[in-house]
Amino acid sequence: MRAAAPSPFPAPSVRTTGIPHRRPAPAAGYRELLAAELPALPARTVQLLLMALGHLAPGAASGRFDGATAAAVRAFQETAGLEATGVPARATADELLARAG
Repeated sequence: MRAAAPSPFPAPSVRTTGIPHRRPAPAAGYRELLAAELPALPARTVQLLLMALGHLAPGAASGRFDGATAAAVRAFQETAGLEATGVPARATADELLARAG
């Protein structure tokens, strides 16, 4: 009987099974967005449009749907006569794009 050929991949020096996988915590407000309705545009796009329209402070584009973004979306929705949910759903996204030109 022949001996097994050595593996080209060395065995791990530490035990890797049983180590829990850690996921990063979701951004604040993420669960509420999913529960209400999915955004129609990416967060950064919404933020840039809100900044262009004066509803969000310059330089506030973090790329995440945070509290400041939700508040700015609500303010825009009230101005546009839409239901103020804070979620940039399809109607809000269409209005943002139309007003930003």
